Amino acid sequence: MNQKSFKKLRLAEEIKESLSKTIIEEANDESFIGITITGVKLSSDLRKAIILYTYFKGKSETINHKLNKAKGFFRSCLAKKIRTKYIPELEFIWDEYLGTMFDER
Repeated sequence: MNQKSFKKLRLAEEIKESLSKTIIEEANDESFIGITITGVKLSSDLRKAIILYTYFKGKSETINHKLNKAKGFFRSCLAKKIRTKYIPELEFIWDEYLGTMFDER
């Protein structure tokens, strides 16, 4: 594994852990309770991060809208917690793969 892909994987994991903690500990929106960050996909230049999540109540456009509206808050929290040259722009997207697994029950 080359150094760039290792850095990308490490940064994605740091973002996932930091956002999970931020949602639990710092987000003041009660509707965020029950959100699980399932993955982070980074662009090749590490400037954009797609945050995959699930919500225990199922897919919700309201939650998606609220998460994307609060992405500036989440990005500023990331800036305080992780060390990287650039804090990526965030985009929250419902994790379709896990969503279909829960719907099949």
